[in-house]
Amino acid sequence: MVGVAYSGVAVRHSELIRKALQGSVFVAPSTATSITALTGTDSLIAALPVGFTDLGYATKDGTSFDRAVDASETTSWGATDPTRRDITSDVVTIHVVCQETKASVLGLYMGLDATTAVPTLASGEVAIAKPLRPLNRFYRLLTLGVDSNTSGEIYIARYNPYVSVTSLGTQTYQDGEELKYDITFTAYPDATLGYSEKMFYGGLGWKALITAGNMGFAAPA
Repeated sequence: MVGVAYSGVAVRHSELIRKALQGSVFVAPSTATSITALTGTDSLIAALPVGFTDLGYATKDGTSFDRAVDASETTSWGATDPTRRDITSDVVTIHVVCQETKASVLGLYMGLDATTAVPTLASGEVAIAKPLRPLNRFYRLLTLGVDSNTSGEIYIARYNPYVSVTSLGTQTYQDGEELKYDITFTAYPDATLGYSEKMFYGGLGWKALITAGNMGFAAPA
């Protein structure tokens, strides 16, 4: 058998390395129409269903996603390694630190629908009281990251159709620091859709990469 040098088996493409150079987190009530496609036939972002709101600027850390997978392992007589492994839990959490003070962000942070808060007519003041027993509110969440190449924008998105706020970080009033709203969501399976998370990849730049054929996907019709 004749062998080859590493250069003869290596398949590497630097143009396939992606970054989320910018992006947004969009939130909507769980009753909003679900997202079925991120882009239209022109490969640009399709209009989001009614109810989806951009949470606005976030800190430079962007959005992070954690996935905790637990498993039950079976060991057997005479075997030094587990002979069976079953996934018992697979939970996705989404973390973002919002920087804009507005109704959609305050609602998530305070655990209520802040859009119902009515400013005082004379002063414009808004007062929001934290509920004594907050309801476990559910939302649809779309996290969109945007990259690009010479052919156009590349969209990398995660869609979680059924999430709730499960953790809130510390907020400080400090000279030289903006107010931050540290929010963590946990994703659950949507009973109708049958999933807790879906990934979307698209854009004119993505279509060009698909057409080039280096990513392993079939070329678009």
